[in-house]
Amino acid sequence: MTSNSVWARVYIPGRVEGEVELAPVTVVMGLPRSGKTALLTLLYVAMRGAKYAGLHIPASIFGVDVPRDGEVELVSLRECEKCEPLLSLVCGREGCRAVGRLDAKPLFVPADAEAVVRYYGIPFAPWHYLEFEHLVKKLRVGSSRQPVCTGGYEEVLDRMPEPKLVAKDGKLYEALGDVLVDVYDASTTTAKLGVLEESLRRGLLDRYTHILFDNPDAGLHPLSQAKLALMMHALANCGKTVVVATHSVVFVDMLTRTDYVNRMVGASVKPADVAIYAIEDGRIKRYESYASYIRDYTPYIYALYGYSPVESGKDYMVFRSGGP
Repeated sequence: MTSNSVWARVYIPGRVEGEVELAPVTVVMGLPRSGKTALLTLLYVAMRGAKYAGLHIPASIFGVDVPRDGEVELVSLRECEKCEPLLSLVCGREGCRAVGRLDAKPLFVPADAEAVVRYYGIPFAPWHYLEFEHLVKKLRVGSSRQPVCTGGYEEVLDRMPEPKLVAKDGKLYEALGDVLVDVYDASTTTAKLGVLEESLRRGLLDRYTHILFDNPDAGLHPLSQAKLALMMHALANCGKTVVVATHSVVFVDMLTRTDYVNRMVGASVKPADVAIYAIEDGRIKRYESYASYIRDYTPYIYALYGYSPVESGKDYMVFRSGGP
């Protein structure tokens, strides 16, 4: 299965402007406060808000000061670059509302997803957190069904089963052998990657068409980041659109060179198409997936974690453990 193509035209006055073609895996980079999180939130709120007629969302969550009179269209979603908008997010003095319709079921995975998992929710969490909180609640009560698609990720789970997340008596635990550790005290890898893996394993991600990740690689060991990169390709292989905001050139490298990441973990997840965007000086710009600064930077980072290149090809490197 493949993702349906969607084009997004973004306009946040004074902050971000440009076009984004949502590839199966779409990466957004940029300096802090450049608008990456705002872009993801715009996409989610537009897609989700279309289901709630009359719902008005404060424009302040996007960092927008709307005009006193009139309205501003922050994002419009279309099936092609020149097509008429199917869905728009329009903001005025009373807030923002979705106009139109797009058949989409989005999930927003926030940058502080770990806190949502550990504390079973955040008091007064923003509206766009609610679906992720609902997902975590399903994990807690043991909701499960046979997944419709895992995109080849079951091979990764078989070869590298850790971390293990289990539900018992309405709570989540990290399984360390025969010992269960409350998720409150669990590792970051379990609280972030483990939740996503367990959701995939239990078929809880089947219902979503678009999964938006805000800095999901932060705090993860490079091998856990590699698994996360393969999971994103696996989700795309299941027909979902994955959009990820990140600061890490290394993680972008993992997403763009799936072949050597597969070899690192002994898997064979099919690579999906990747589009890379950077927000620079308020403009959204697209970059080639094999940009030289990404290719040259990665081997030195891997060497710090005990891996060194043993084979080099045009578009990949194979690593072995044991240091440089």
